[in-house]
Amino acid sequence: MYYNFFTMTSKDQLYWGCHVQHARQFLAGK
Repeated sequence: MYYNFFTMTSKDQLYWGCHVQHARQFLAGK
C-alpha cells in the first residue's frame, strides 16, 4: 500500500510515521 505523505493530515503522518519506524526496527531485528 502506498500513501501520499504530503496529502495526509499531520495526525495521519504521525500515525504512519510511527508504524513505518516500528516496521523498520522489526525487519532490522530479523
